Amino acid sequence: MINHKFKSLLFITLVIASSCQRFRPWPGQAILAPRSNPTEGVSQAIGYYSSGCLKGGKTFNGRERGLIISQTRKGRFWGHSQLIDLLTEVGEFSHKVLKKAVVIGDLSLSRGGPTVGGHSSHQNGLDVDIWFDMAAEGPRSFVLLQTEEMKSILKDGVMGKGFAKPQQMLLSLLSQDKRVQRIFVHPLIKKKLCSDKMLFNEESLRKIRPWYGHDDHLHLRLNCPEGDKSCRKQPDPPVGDGCDQLEWWFTEEAQAEQAKFNYSFDSMKEKYLNGIESRPKECLGIYQGEKL
Repeated sequence: MINHKFKSLLFITLVIASSCQRFRPWPGQAILAPRSNPTEGVSQAIGYYSSGCLKGGKTFNGRERGLIISQTRKGRFWGHSQLIDLLTEVGEFSHKVLKKAVVIGDLSLSRGGPTVGGHSSHQNGLDVDIWFDMAAEGPRSFVLLQTEEMKSILKDGVMGKGFAKPQQMLLSLLSQDKRVQRIFVHPLIKKKLCSDKMLFNEESLRKIRPWYGHDDHLHLRLNCPEGDKSCRKQPDPPVGDGCDQLEWWFTEEAQAEQAKFNYSFDSMKEKYLNGIESRPKECLGIYQGEKL
């Protein structure tokens, strides 16, 4: 069950965010829809990461150490119980070892499904964004929690000071966890890890995959939990550490591919509506999609 004080804080956050124009990176519909309580019962990931839903979504109890949950106004603080458990463990590690707080970004909506102005994945409760920028533990202001954006570790196209030993230790911890399927990072981060493998073996580096963007956060993805028969598994990463396949990411062809991404609201809305229509049949009655 959700801690009542934490529940109240989330409600107040959403109300204030909906009335403050400066909190809105997208039009109001994108922030407010869809929003409902999770279904009851045991967590189940249904469908694929980019086409699915979440049954029995769980969230944090508000007493976790070493974690800061950011931008709750978007409603994306729900996940499969295995994801919440793993993040709670990450917080304990950060509190005890790193002496810092890990900032948690988007998980999924309460019942999963597509979102507007955000992600094509994060739909079945097994994805989460984690900021590279860590914070001192302690009380945080409302403005900081709800408006501060992730900070890039790049400066003039090269690695800056934002990616250091704490970030590497966090990646090492996550990549060695059997629950983790993939971790997406900026190609330059993967390249750095390949040049200094002290904290990583071949199997852990195999899970760390380069992808466009991701210069300000890592994207963590879990395997389909055992017993979740409606969860569709992503094929495992290719065998090997992947370090010999990095050069393509720094070619003109790769830059051209990245330039094709359309980040406009109209494009995001179209993907959202298509996602509603194409969701798995197992999601009918679980995910209460709202037309914008």
